[in-house]
Amino acid sequence: MWAAEALASIGPEAAAFVDRDLLRRLIDTPPGDQPFAARALARAYGRLTGDREPALALYLPRLGEPYGNDHTAIVLGELGPAGAPYADRLRELLRRETTGWVPLRVGEAMWRITGRADEVVPALVAAIEPYTGGGVTPAVTETVRLLGEIGPPPPPPCSAPSWTRTSARWSAAAGGPSRTTTRCARRPSGR
Repeated sequence: MWAAEALASIGPEAAAFVDRDLLRRLIDTPPGDQPFAARALARAYGRLTGDREPALALYLPRLGEPYGNDHTAIVLGELGPAGAPYADRLRELLRRETTGWVPLRVGEAMWRITGRADEVVPALVAAIEPYTGGGVTPAVTETVRLLGEIGPPPPPPCSAPSWTRTSARWSAAAGGPSRTTTRCARRPSGR
């Protein structure tokens, strides 16, 4: 099982080194002393082969249960936009779970599925807000990393029809730091 997960961490390039039939048999009949093995193997199988069906079959029934939603969210997030049929269930979970790993994993899955930071960022910020005074947990640290990956919101649109968005590049040679600024400017007349 651990070898499959290690190969899966490499990505699809490692699929050539995996006996797909053996891995499928292990998913269907995992070692008896490892109740989590089938789900972990199915997730590795999906990462290696692109076939997410075994993982979905094992994880989706657990979505919304008191425990284990973080792993289900990871699997759904790996689907990207193809996970859209599950977005409403994830939204519900994001409203219900407010701290820890679940809002992080569900928020990340939602972002990867929908691309909508506007519905994810407020929940992620709320999940880390109780820790602003200290007592940071690994989930908080990972949430901050995800917020950094999502990035800042886009600039607001220009409101008047006679205004347009312009960009200017400022350089150190012009007496300032090298950066690009974006602002609204009045469109030249006649356009």
